[in-house]
Amino acid sequence: MDRMAPASARVWALALAACLLVACGACESSAPVRQDEGFEVEQDQARPLFIHPEDLEGLVNQQGAAVLDARGSVAYVAGHIPGAAHAPWDAFTSGMLSGLLSEDLNGLQQRLRQLGVHNDKPVVVYADWDQGWGEEGRIFWMLEYMGHEDVRILYGGMPRWRGGERATESFSADPAPGDFTIRLREDRRATADEVLAAAQAGQGNVVVIDTRREEEFEGATPYGSSRGGHIPTAEHFYWKSSFDADGNLKPAETLRAQLEALGANDDTIVIAYCTGGVRSGFVYLLMRWLDFDSPQNYDGSWWEWAGRDELPISTVDKQ
Repeated sequence: MDRMAPASARVWALALAACLLVACGACESSAPVRQDEGFEVEQDQARPLFIHPEDLEGLVNQQGAAVLDARGSVAYVAGHIPGAAHAPWDAFTSGMLSGLLSEDLNGLQQRLRQLGVHNDKPVVVYADWDQGWGEEGRIFWMLEYMGHEDVRILYGGMPRWRGGERATESFSADPAPGDFTIRLREDRRATADEVLAAAQAGQGNVVVIDTRREEEFEGATPYGSSRGGHIPTAEHFYWKSSFDADGNLKPAETLRAQLEALGANDDTIVIAYCTGGVRSGFVYLLMRWLDFDSPQNYDGSWWEWAGRDELPISTVDKQ
């Protein structure tokens, strides 16, 4: 956004952005806090991607894991897991109403070190799960793109933690500095030009998936995008369709079948996008869990795509 825009425009933009940045989950869901129940999810037991709330303490004490809260500042101050450092997704982006990661790699590396992230120690990320915007998936993707090799997700996020009546705290954590060094994995990230090439080629071995609500896919612009619609050739997969009514992930075979029906398979590159690369970050996380070979997140997503007039769009004709 133009930093010299009139004050009224800036206030309008901030109001729109707040729906994404305040991770209380009110914009996407108002579901009640759940009771702490066990979950069964197929995964590598040697290094599981998802961890139980009761496993978190051991992972921190025995392996020195860093714990990152990916929610907004209001939610973090209202109560977070003891010792969790605040890591909101937008703190790593290039500006307001932008999902693009900052190009200042030294600054990003320094910030992650300040959050206690190490090269050889696990990182556990959590947010509001299906009651939020998928922020934990965005941070998961970012860390993998930056080369971290052991990122875990707290299954059920803060709702599951609170459901077990576990302790929370409101003051900011001050972890010991880490030593994380960024080693970019370009195969984890898609750029606008790469997505455009896929759209112009009629997909080929690339499948583009739009993870927004159906009305956004059809043309609604609730979050300040300059144009409505979707990327040509994109398939639609709403990220919250990954959950059942109890907030658990649907079975792996069910989710994989849904994505395969859209053209995703082990021979394709699957690029997910949304408005600012957050909801699509969660779908990237799902694809990593489901063992797809080449998932990517388009962090610029619709904010960038709609803002570049030369990029084509498609809409849905309901007539």
